[in-house]
Amino acid sequence: MDDVDLFSDELIARLLSKREIVINTNDVLIAIKRVFEFNWAIVGWEALIKYEDGRVGHSFALCNWCRNNKVY
Repeated sequence: MDDVDLFSDELIARLLSKREIVINTNDVLIAIKRVFEFNWAIVGWEALIKYEDGRVGHSFALCNWCRNNKVY
């Protein structure tokens, strides 16, 4: 069983990436519940940002922007 097999077709259709599980904040709790229902473990987690142009990137981009713009 692959990790995406844990999720409904509806949730899979909302994934933001074809290569890995990238979900929006509204689906996070649904995904966590399903992972635990199958006795799987979450061993890593990272925040990503969806830019206005539709790209999805890693959160360090926001950290760099905050640092450069003196937003703490």
